[in-house]
Amino acid sequence: MQTFPPFYTQQPNSDTWQKQQELWTDLILQYCRDKNKFTISLEDEIFRNDQIKRKVSKSMFDLLMKHMKDKKRVIEDGVYLVLWRSVQEWANMLYDWAQTVGKMQIVLTKYEILEETDLNGMHDKLFLQVVQHLQKQSKANVFYVDGNMG
Repeated sequence: MQTFPPFYTQQPNSDTWQKQQELWTDLILQYCRDKNKFTISLEDEIFRNDQIKRKVSKSMFDLLMKHMKDKKRVIEDGVYLVLWRSVQEWANMLYDWAQTVGKMQIVLTKYEILEETDLNGMHDKLFLQVVQHLQKQSKANVFYVDGNMG
């Protein structure tokens, strides 16, 4: 699909555009999952193909991000945070990890958690949403030091 020039241009037919958005969503999610990447921007290599001299326009990128946001696959918070797993899935993984390795009922820093889990490399804003999700379920407590998450 990425070698098909029209893929990089918003298609005028609404049915085709809808399918194109779904294809882009799948491609972006897979790209981010494969690269353990948590943010996306128009500057990422996925949005251009130099071999066929095509790239996604800013307006098309914005529409793709709106589509992904509507599908709850992107959170916009100053940056686009890509949810190749949902916040709930990440929270479950973190909780399961803590149970499995005996890290329940002890204080862990954000850095310890990120280094020891599959969350390594996760953007701070997404990590905060994950632990806040656990906090809402009374499965974690979040401590702040000088206004920063510890």
